[in-house]
Amino acid sequence: MSGYPPRQIEPQERVEFETVTVNKQGEIIARKTHRAQQHVKDLGGRVLLELVAIPGGTFLMGSPRGYGYPDERPQHSVTVAPFLMAKYPVTQEQWKAAMGRLPPCRCKGARRPVDRVSWTRLCPFESL
Repeated sequence: MSGYPPRQIEPQERVEFETVTVNKQGEIIARKTHRAQQHVKDLGGRVLLELVAIPGGTFLMGSPRGYGYPDERPQHSVTVAPFLMAKYPVTQEQWKAAMGRLPPCRCKGARRPVDRVSWTRLCPFESL
């Protein structure tokens, strides 16, 4: 059985995606197209995991004074290092191939997303 979605891709393929900028009312005011490197990790047993390279950057997190909720302040600058992120939700098939066994998922099925995973159980998966 192959990984999700069921198509072979070449490692390092470039993918295109769009980001939007919204105003205070949540309305889209600008769109921008970007490209990113896509990586494919073979988890064994013909199970693939598609990953997209997310560039690092700096952004403002939180709400400015007079807006939002108290726990969203103070607004501050956050810098994130580059990282790889799964292109699709991780399936039970992928989790089992990488980790050896599944957590007690609510909705069982090889192509269904893995669920009921705590942060501590996720950390070893991230280091693959």
